[in-house]
Amino acid sequence: MKKSVCCIAVLSSFSAIAQDANESTQQPEEHITIIGDSMLSPSVYELNAKQPRQPLPAHDGGDFLKTITGFSATRKGGASSDPMFRGMGASRLTIVNDGQMLQGG
Repeated sequence: MKKSVCCIAVLSSFSAIAQDANESTQQPEEHITIIGDSMLSPSVYELNAKQPRQPLPAHDGGDFLKTITGFSATRKGGASSDPMFRGMGASRLTIVNDGQMLQGG
């Protein structure tokens, strides 16, 4: 009984393969055109720190970076914050201000 069930299962799979081989209709290729400007340096982001950012002015560097897409901040103490870029903490970020590297916010 078990052998006949196995034989039927194997033979039925061959018929499915044969049906796929017979139905070889080709569909027309779809062409996709992408139009856009390429970034010259995608990892460099420059802004004017003197220009006020909305909704509130920044109290420290972490608050200022929070206004940029991709950045968030964690509170550190009562008055400052540590910036995070896509989940990477401040110790893994290189933040340069006027040629000087900043640690944290």
